[in-house]
Amino acid sequence: MLGEILGAIYPVILCGGSGTRLWPASRADRPKQFLKLIGDRSSFQDTILRVMDLPGADEIVVITGEAMAELVERQALELGVRLTVIIEPEARDSAPAIAAAAAYVQSVSPDGVVLMLAADHHIAEPEMFREAALVAIEASRTGLIVTFGVQPTSPATG
Repeated sequence: MLGEILGAIYPVILCGGSGTRLWPASRADRPKQFLKLIGDRSSFQDTILRVMDLPGADEIVVITGEAMAELVERQALELGVRLTVIIEPEARDSAPAIAAAAAYVQSVSPDGVVLMLAADHHIAEPEMFREAALVAIEASRTGLIVTFGVQPTSPATG
């Protein structure tokens, strides 16, 4: 399999947040990525499902805080999925979480490819995302760093 020859793919889900954007439904003890806002699954669960069957994918890694670890485990269990959970000692935004995930992947698979994801994104077309992710993964194997973005429809500070 291509992923085994060139290094496995490690989907990493950043799962932090303060729960302030959708208050009162979302709170510090239950941020929006764990709420089942669209359908029967949370956006965290949808993120897991989007990446769990990627060709060459190895373990799914989740970076989260101590307060959310139980929710992470419970929602993964609902899907029957095992995760590697790395607990942040203190919330410090995305950069330190990304660095921790990259260091972990480097330690277990020096040729591994990290697919960094946010737990709270809604992807309306998961198959299109999957195809784009596979193209990005192949590009990363040539030494490139690939980022995804969404074209804005209006100005917003958040």
